[in-house]
Amino acid sequence: MHRLIGIAILEPSGMLSTDADQSKSNNGVPTLRRSIVMFFLLAALTCVPGSAWAQDAPDSVSQDHPALEEVALQWLELLREEAFDSAAAQVAPAARRQFSGDQLAEMWMGLLGRFGELGEMQPLESTSRGSFEVVQVLGTFERSDRTLQVSFDAQGRVAGFVVVRARQ
Repeated sequence: MHRLIGIAILEPSGMLSTDADQSKSNNGVPTLRRSIVMFFLLAALTCVPGSAWAQDAPDSVSQDHPALEEVALQWLELLREEAFDSAAAQVAPAARRQFSGDQLAEMWMGLLGRFGELGEMQPLESTSRGSFEVVQVLGTFERSDRTLQVSFDAQGRVAGFVVVRARQ
């Protein structure tokens, strides 16, 4: 059984990146922010192309998951409204250490710093992968469109969050 937790930003080159690589204190020592982002990055390696989890073929693809699509949009809206503790309360127990309110705040502010404010959100599709349902939402940021993937466990709780470049 695979667990999906964490966040990553997958660039077109296939490389994972974050703006935290440039976030250093004056003496060159990485800040706490970089450590937190790197933790999310390492946790997310289970869901990027090339990993064993990502290579599993979807069990099914459904165009009709309105309930989970709505839950995903509501959860992303909590992040947009900076209601990070409320968003953290919807996270599955297995992922709570990676998605505390403070960690969600740090991650979200990093996304906004890199891509600008989030505008419209539109559900794209839902995919079943093992015991997870992955809802893909097109997020229109000021500087770049991104696909926001919110994963849910069998009980409908948030189990993962990954940001990838939007499909052209």
